[in-house]
Amino acid sequence: MANLSSGEKRARTRRRNAAKRRSMARAEPKGRLRDDGAAHPDAIRKRLLWLAHERGIPVDEVPKVLQVMTVELSDFCKAHRLSLNWVIGGCLNDLQYMLRQQPAEREPTFDEFKALLGKLDAVGRRAVVDKLRSMVTQ
Repeated sequence: MANLSSGEKRARTRRRNAAKRRSMARAEPKGRLRDDGAAHPDAIRKRLLWLAHERGIPVDEVPKVLQVMTVELSDFCKAHRLSLNWVIGGCLNDLQYMLRQQPAEREPTFDEFKALLGKLDAVGRRAVVDKLRSMVTQ
C-alpha cells in the first residue's frame, strides 16, 4: 500500500468520496427515491395512470412518458394541476399538497338541479324549497 503511485491514490480517493456521497444521498428521502427508480419512465407512467383512474381522466388523455420531459407531459400537468415534483420524482409531500389543493366538485347547472328536483316526491321537493328559502332570507 505504501508504494502506490499518485494516480492510484487519486483513484482510491475518488472511489472513497463517491461511496461517501452515495451513502449520504441514500440517507435522504429524495436520494432513496432516486436510487429506487422513482424517476424511471415506467414509474412515472404508473403514477399518471393511478391519478387518471382516481380523477376519472380518460386513459387516452394520459401523455406518453419518455426519458426526457415532453411538452405533452408538461401541458397535462398544468391542465390537471399536478406537481411535477410528484409526477417525475415521486415526492409524497407534493402529492399530499396536491390532494389538499384539489378543486371542489363543480356546481351543478340549473338544468341538472331541475332534473334532480324532479326526481324527488312532493315531500322532498317541499323540504328542498323550504331549505332554499331559509338560506336566501339569511
